[in-house]
Amino acid sequence: MTMFRTALAGVCAAAAAGVFAQSRDAPQKVDVIAVAGCVLQEGANWFLTSATEPLAAPAYARGGRTGRRGGQTASGPGGLTQSPDEGTLAVSLTVTVEMANQQPPGKARYRLIGFLDEFGVASHKGHKVLVRGPLVAGVKEKRINVMSVTMVSPACGTAK
Repeated sequence: MTMFRTALAGVCAAAAAGVFAQSRDAPQKVDVIAVAGCVLQEGANWFLTSATEPLAAPAYARGGRTGRRGGQTASGPGGLTQSPDEGTLAVSLTVTVEMANQQPPGKARYRLIGFLDEFGVASHKGHKVLVRGPLVAGVKEKRINVMSVTMVSPACGTAK
């Protein structure tokens, strides 16, 4: 458990350092997201495939808050909201395994980066999981710097 806490602290510190190193005048926001999808290995790389778009729990979407795209939120199956107003750790933590299990397979693909061994990504190969972490959007691919991995289902493409 100490190794987990050390790894999590390192990920958070690295994310914060990267944001403030980019610009001292206007630090950029780091979106911490929660997505559900299937763990796939390609060579030495790990991916989340058939993944949902970033999810937020319905309680967060209430109270007049709206998503970034066009000022509206898009409601998905299970009452989850896509494109949350702010991608914060608090928002991503409100998404539960039960909510993620209700999500149908998505079309998104994310490369998983960071402390993958410490979070047991390899042990979830072929599983539907809920992944939380900072979104690193790149030109070629979207990446998630993994902060947690929780199994949703032992098989991909299944929802209960």
